Amino acid sequence: MILPAKELRIEWERNAIEFICTASKGYPFIVQLYGKYSVDHSSNSRVDLRDVKDAIADVLNEVGLWYEDGWKEEPGPKELHVLLALAKLGGSGVYSAIKSKVGTEVATFLRRLIAKGCLLQDEARQRYYFPHSSAGDYLMVKYGSKARKKQ
Repeated sequence: MILPAKELRIEWERNAIEFICTASKGYPFIVQLYGKYSVDHSSNSRVDLRDVKDAIADVLNEVGLWYEDGWKEEPGPKELHVLLALAKLGGSGVYSAIKSKVGTEVATFLRRLIAKGCLLQDEARQRYYFPHSSAGDYLMVKYGSKARKKQ
């Protein structure tokens, strides 16, 4: 990210890069999204932490489009409730933690969400997770307030 920026005479502040590394968890696709949108939000040739934070909504929207594009079928309301619970757990969790967060049995919903392409499962470690935790962040932004109003 730094080298291509130098070619364009763009400088990055260290705390902006550190934020991107943490938020993206090193996923190249998400690093690139942060790079593009942060530069778009910058008013000069120096990208700072404010520019990166201003880019978050654009990055989450792009990640959300990519995430939803991978779905074979849209989740139903109860399945969405399970997805939001997993998002609140940081995008990854074991069955018991998800069940506790939802407050009811979730096995059927988890199986459906995996079949629909909305979740991944690591059977060996008995974990359920999003392709990237930003997908959970996207769901919280898109559906989180709606789900809270219904409860």
